[in-house]
Amino acid sequence: SSTNTTLYIRVDSPDGCAPVIKPIQLLVGAKVTLNTKNATEKICDDDFDGIKTINLNNYLSQFTTQPTVTAGFYSTLIDAQNAQNLMTNPINLTGITTVYIRFTQNGFCPEVATLHLELKTPKKSDVLVDKMICNNSTTTLDAGTGFDAYLWSTGATTSQITNVGVGAYWVELTHNGCVYKQSVEVTANNLPVITGIDINNGVATILVSGGTPPYQYSLDGNLWQSSNVFSNLNWGNYTAYVKDSVEC
Repeated sequence: SSTNTTLYIRVDSPDGCAPVIKPIQLLVGAKVTLNTKNATEKICDDDFDGIKTINLNNYLSQFTTQPTVTAGFYSTLIDAQNAQNLMTNPINLTGITTVYIRFTQNGFCPEVATLHLELKTPKKSDVLVDKMICNNSTTTLDAGTGFDAYLWSTGATTSQITNVGVGAYWVELTHNGCVYKQSVEVTANNLPVITGIDINNGVATILVSGGTPPYQYSLDGNLWQSSNVFSNLNWGNYTAYVKDSVEC
């Protein structure tokens, strides 16, 4: 019934006593007041393991902030309506899950709300890698394409940042509603050092240490070779140059 109703119960006694008639009032009570009966939450799987531990209590404020209202979590609507098979909390979210929440409050009828949960996978950059550069030089850090938004630790909002020196950086990559914070580091490469030059009968051999092999060698700074030996040299003054695999 949608209105208040009075029922009468008649009790007859087998010993011949007069029947007893008593009324029972059925009152239509108000349900617990909720801000909404349906809510959807999309949670990002930050560590890419396909599972996220979720405390369902964190989402109750979307439905009500009344301190006297209590809540129970159920996997089916029937369980929530009958207050049976209470779920454990927190839960391990692995995909799309619907949780039914039964709200109760003294003096009110219970109300059931629905919470839809979806685990989403963020996206990280496969092209953004640590770099090694020469002292006092700069490089470009590129996070690549395929993201909805970028935010670098420098404040830049482009897919790449240029003239980057030695240091630690990060970029927040937005994709499909998820933000993944990816770190990258630029370190300084030790310079190669010419430790000696052996000269014998027009043959000069350049000796090097440090830096990142393999090395390239030159006697004019323009023409480079992988061998550290220069033959058939004429008498005169030469300047030896060496650069390593990082072009230092």
